[in-house]
Amino acid sequence: SDNETTCSGRDSTTDHNAFKLKGNESYQASKYEEAIRWYTKALAKAPTQEVVFRSTVLTNRAESYRQMLMSDECISDCTDALALTPDNVKALIRRGLVYERMEKYKLASNDLKAALRLAPDSKIASQGVMRLTTTMHSLEVAMKTAGESHKKAKRKSIPKEP
Repeated sequence: SDNETTCSGRDSTTDHNAFKLKGNESYQASKYEEAIRWYTKALAKAPTQEVVFRSTVLTNRAESYRQMLMSDECISDCTDALALTPDNVKALIRRGLVYERMEKYKLASNDLKAALRLAPDSKIASQGVMRLTTTMHSLEVAMKTAGESHKKAKRKSIPKEP
């Protein structure tokens, strides 16, 4: 059968595809660690010149990392994927969502806005941009308020000259 050639390694051109598909199956079953192993094998076997394939696998592995709350690994894979395919909307969204979870709001906003420019119909990107706009505005207001009350407190604590 076709599968036997693929898995035995005799037909190395489809090896990396088989590994990617196994990764996708594991991901669908919420077996993220297993998915990461398959995606890693797919990347090890994939020819360097298969840029789109490599970018897709990196983006898929990043999503498995994201599901496991492994933020640094997710960001790293998304960044590598974007180096290969700069218009990779999924990589921008996934990295943006992780930045948001890490409270790196400016970086999150940059990624999600870039994703929205590339995919104006993306609900995840547009909702993220709205959420981040609100969050960053609230933080600015809070910092401004804290700054003003700090100035008032300082003014009160300065001893008056007799």
